[in-house]
Amino acid sequence: MQQPNTKLIFTIFIIIAMAIIGYFIYAPHQSQQLPSTFSLSPQPSTQQASPTVTSQEPLVTTWTTYTNNDYSFNIPIPDGWKQQEYKLPSGSFIVAFSPNDLPCANCSYVHEGYFSIHIFNQQTDSEAYKAYTESLQKIGKVAGFQAGQINNIKGVIYGNTVEVENHGWVYQLVLDQNNGSENVLNSQTFIHAASSMQFTYLIFNQ
Repeated sequence: MQQPNTKLIFTIFIIIAMAIIGYFIYAPHQSQQLPSTFSLSPQPSTQQASPTVTSQEPLVTTWTTYTNNDYSFNIPIPDGWKQQEYKLPSGSFIVAFSPNDLPCANCSYVHEGYFSIHIFNQQTDSEAYKAYTESLQKIGKVAGFQAGQINNIKGVIYGNTVEVENHGWVYQLVLDQNNGSENVLNSQTFIHAASSMQFTYLIFNQ
């Protein structure tokens, strides 16, 4: 009578054990990854929106358009909202929008802003540009970082921030509600504005 091949049985047992151990080591990490795409695509109309409201968000029924020819974009903002532009010495630019009065032009942070746009490139703000590239590398790897796009310009969405790069300039849209603790996906006002943003390319003075 032929004896069982103990060496073969032992090898099969080791392979099965390693497969089981590998599953429990790697499966949890795979399940933590978020979907890698989210699109903020243009909407048919930037002038009117259905009355929508989420918690701690003002009711918006009519819209107007903010246009900035220096930085080649326009974006719908709620009609009647205040706006404040901040030209930084480095060459970066911030514009803030709010239903309330905004702080002085030389304030470093828009505490009362509802949402703002910070525009910079590698020369005007190297640290912010480095942080932007690091955020891109986290897409699909770190929870909370998702790929996204605004008007077919690809970028990254995380927390209260959406960032896209157009001709070397990063447009960083920030939902400043609740001192920056809010998520962009919780604000219909922010989503409508960001998804309807349009870019026109000009040669910037660098």
